[in-house]
Amino acid sequence: TECYLEALEKSKALNDNHLLVSIYNNIGSRYQFLGEYRKAVEYYHKAEHILSFPECREWENVSSITLITYLNLTSAYCASGEYEKSEFYLKMIEQSWKKEVEKNKNILIIKCNLFWELGHTDYVKKHVKEAWGLDFGLRLAADIGTQYGNRFGAMITISKQGIIHSY
Repeated sequence: TECYLEALEKSKALNDNHLLVSIYNNIGSRYQFLGEYRKAVEYYHKAEHILSFPECREWENVSSITLITYLNLTSAYCASGEYEKSEFYLKMIEQSWKKEVEKNKNILIIKCNLFWELGHTDYVKKHVKEAWGLDFGLRLAADIGTQYGNRFGAMITISKQGIIHSY
């Protein structure tokens, strides 16, 4: 985290907002990995704030960076148990990035984790089966377990025949 904090100071001195957004997201991701969700959310919101500046709308990759920031917020809020806030950002993602939502495995993983926590297990089971049909079902459960401290991944396993078992 120290190297990111050093990069943050240099980016601030250069007044490089593009780099600042990336660094804030990276610092947030680091805190999230450490289980410090409030700190992670704080840094993700700093990135979100910069993305609201008018000059940022001119960036070639503003859409991608904004999507990453919202995915980070969705994930961090879900991991911290703040499901309403997580759902808010998920809805923003689904409204603004319809095409990406349909084909992005990471969005599916985050959405399945949130919906599992909210008790929408039918949705989760349906989409894990769809994921299996797309040849990443086994990896999906492993990814979910890795990204979310195994809370969801441990509850679902997929056999080689594609059968879902919940426990």
